[in-house]
Amino acid sequence: MGIPSRRLSWLDANSGLEGAAKSGESAVDRGRVQRLNDLFRRQFFMEGDVFISPGVQALPDDFRHRVLVRVRTFSDFQLENSEAGEHNVGNFELDGKRFRWTIVYSNLSLTGRSEDPSDLSKTRRVLNIMLEREP
Repeated sequence: MGIPSRRLSWLDANSGLEGAAKSGESAVDRGRVQRLNDLFRRQFFMEGDVFISPGVQALPDDFRHRVLVRVRTFSDFQLENSEAGEHNVGNFELDGKRFRWTIVYSNLSLTGRSEDPSDLSKTRRVLNIMLEREP
């Protein structure tokens, strides 16, 4: 039942997201980045990819499901685990195993980093979920 990677479909960039960054704006809106990260992680709201490491993939289906639920409901953000307050990094323990997840901001062609993670027309989010001991 495990899916190592899942491509999610694109939704209208303005759906329910007031104050969207427009194409000409250069300043990154960190608050918007945080909201977009939370939407993506909790609801897979916009186009993006989810990658599950081999260690997580090897877990029993029911345990892996619990890991995914924990990632989606994660709320223990602290300075040491959330770069610039963007809610893009988290770690937790579940039944004695340590996990971490990260959201990286890629450009749409997945060839480099997005120049503005607050702009959906320039950014594709990639969520990586792994055991803490995995590279």
